[in-house]
Amino acid sequence: MQINLFNKKNDNKIKYIAENIVFGVDIGSKSLKVSTLELTDSNNYLIHDMSEEPFSSPLNYKNFDEQIIKTAFLTIFEKLKQKGLFEIAIKKALVILPMGTYLSKVIHKETLIKDSIVKYENKINLINKAKEECNKNIILHTIPMKYFVDGNEVKDPIGLQGEVLAMDVFIIGYEELIFEKIKSILKELEIQVGKYIAPPLSFINFYLTNIKYKEYNPLILDFGGECSYLYNICNGLLKNFYSINLGGEIITRDVSQVLGIETETAQKLKDQYIDLTDHTIQEEINLNGIQVDMKLFREVVISRYEEIIEKLENNSNFEKMKKDSNALILLGNGHLIGAEVYLKNRWGLPILTEIENFKEKHFLCANGAINYAINNDIYLYHHQNKKNGFFHELIRVVEDLF
Repeated sequence: MQINLFNKKNDNKIKYIAENIVFGVDIGSKSLKVSTLELTDSNNYLIHDMSEEPFSSPLNYKNFDEQIIKTAFLTIFEKLKQKGLFEIAIKKALVILPMGTYLSKVIHKETLIKDSIVKYENKINLINKAKEECNKNIILHTIPMKYFVDGNEVKDPIGLQGEVLAMDVFIIGYEELIFEKIKSILKELEIQVGKYIAPPLSFINFYLTNIKYKEYNPLILDFGGECSYLYNICNGLLKNFYSINLGGEIITRDVSQVLGIETETAQKLKDQYIDLTDHTIQEEINLNGIQVDMKLFREVVISRYEEIIEKLENNSNFEKMKKDSNALILLGNGHLIGAEVYLKNRWGLPILTEIENFKEKHFLCANGAINYAINNDIYLYHHQNKKNGFFHELIRVVEDLF
């Protein structure tokens, strides 16, 4: 369901209940996005503001400058103060973490059932066993995928009789060093984090809240600046997720190095003169007084883009992910012009245009965080005078036993 309700009163300051303000924070590789959201009851919320602040230089694993992130936060906070949206005692936030430093794997665990009746504690026991295999990472999400009682798959094992309970657990973790750096920044800024969220869990809660999309089992490619994510949703569940530290910025840097031009010029060239559906090749152009060999330029861009796509395809689960999907969703700002047609033909999947045309597509992760929070009871509505809101049918779409 499209979310486009903003409070646009003529007052200089927006009226809100401070206890119900939650910030959806999406830390990207090139910019910081912050959505200011207000819970209006247990299921509804308003979007008061969506702000974006570009980083002074892109974030990557080798160049992770905490001051760049902090400066972007402070700039957005100042803008929110001017709008009257930051005068609250406790700054509550849901945070989407940056870069491709995610671990994801499905782990199968089983345990004997005490007294032959499955209890909730049995599930937690299996979750903890699965976590032990990922102790080198910060665990963000533990999602039960399948349950088995005595070898038979069941939807919910609680209360069933049997001897052995087994579970497939989807674990999503994050690189500890980067996590601690981000945690330190937010603590210094006095931001209270309700949950750190991997991008797919934010998006899936947005996606499955929108009932008209539920007929699709989409494959999602989030092609960012410094990293890319590929995951799929099948029958309402996140089935696979993996990430790589490659995106649009590496293509820009390649162009800059090979052609011997400034990064800004390389980005402008890539934005204006590459179309994956246009095979016409110009010999040479003059861009702001710089002679550019267009044949070499196109070879550099296309070869690197195809290399990134091939790296995603080389994942052992890719063919099954594609087979299980009946639509393709493209997210992120690193895609080349014509990527929709190129990937549609390459992977044989139609583009889900409803997402393409979604008004706030650029803030899907930041806004989707509030769907995640409501579905998982992270922040509860503080009852005061009831407001009129935009209704969202929010149901618990993913059981995340974090």
